[in-house]
Amino acid sequence: MATLTRPSGRTVEYAQSSTGGASDWPVAVVFPPLFQAAAMVLDDNFVAAAASAGLRVVCVSRPGIGETSPVGGCPDASPMQSRSEASGEAHGCLKRWSTSVEACLATHCADVAAVLAELGASCVRIVGICAGTPYALHFYTQHAALVSNVHLTLVVPWVPADCPEHKRLIRLAAQGWLGPHAAIGTLLGVAPAAAGTLFLRGPLDAPSLTKEFTPSERAEFERQCAADDTRAARFVGNLRRHMRAYSLHGVRGDIASSLATQHDLGLPTAGASYSATAGAGLGSVGASRVSIFAADEDKLLSPEAIAWFAGRFAGGDAAVRVTTFDDTSHMGAVQLRAAVWLSAAAKDGNVPSDGEVCWRRGECTRSAEPPLVAPAEEAGMI
Repeated sequence: MATLTRPSGRTVEYAQSSTGGASDWPVAVVFPPLFQAAAMVLDDNFVAAAASAGLRVVCVSRPGIGETSPVGGCPDASPMQSRSEASGEAHGCLKRWSTSVEACLATHCADVAAVLAELGASCVRIVGICAGTPYALHFYTQHAALVSNVHLTLVVPWVPADCPEHKRLIRLAAQGWLGPHAAIGTLLGVAPAAAGTLFLRGPLDAPSLTKEFTPSERAEFERQCAADDTRAARFVGNLRRHMRAYSLHGVRGDIASSLATQHDLGLPTAGASYSATAGAGLGSVGASRVSIFAADEDKLLSPEAIAWFAGRFAGGDAAVRVTTFDDTSHMGAVQLRAAVWLSAAAKDGNVPSDGEVCWRRGECTRSAEPPLVAPAEEAGMI
């Protein structure tokens, strides 16, 4: 872990998966999911996946998370004028909401640009994971001089609030994931002793945290634990560390961005937004290829939601490919499939199991990745 102090006095926390001998590897910036901080790229399994892909992965904690300064009152915030303000249609809380979301997007992306300048990195690969997707898209368009325009990688990308699937997603998240995690994160920020008493002594163990895993994912995780007796402890420890990194401000900012609409998440400088009907749609984001990874057993972001998201690129210049992981959960796609999507980021969208891939401009193609453990092998392990 490292920190950078910007000229305005802002502190920015970041981490790299590899240093030293890997300094000549291409750089990928990972925009992490909700309730994860820069430290996600320091896990041994993630470091191994990045090394296998030949990437030096950089991750920056968002405002109010870890050691990164919050947005409020910082000169670097410089929120852009919202799309609704520009059209004179904003009123009351809608105006405040749009400005808040755009301030988070602009501030975080400026922080990432500062870290890349510190590291001397350019032409970087961009990877957006779940709730990190709006930040990844914003960075890709607002800091185009720093990114590779060949390929963009999006892993179980979060969809905006006006997606038809969104209400179902939020309901599921609030019941089984978002609400409890937000409560833990907030308590760890304002009353760590209470949080430790209420949460950390009981349910945060490997079996309870992996209950979302599919059978093949559990078999793979058990295999990893058998090969490395520290794996389960690291898995639990990493989650605790991420939760402790979240301040109340960080929770609010991340959830605000996750609940934003297409209108709120507009990227006005590039004319792109989540909406296929606003401007030129995501097809104008600037990437020649876009790889989108979905999970067939994802209860938070269903394949239907991902298909809706992929459709936002329709009519643009990008060739889009949606790869669905078979027998894979939301957590599994992020935690256990990093080797695949990091390989895609390193190879401009091509992964080892693909064979020859034909990318067609303006079209969306689909493929599938097999389960982590074959059914017959899985049965033999039970």
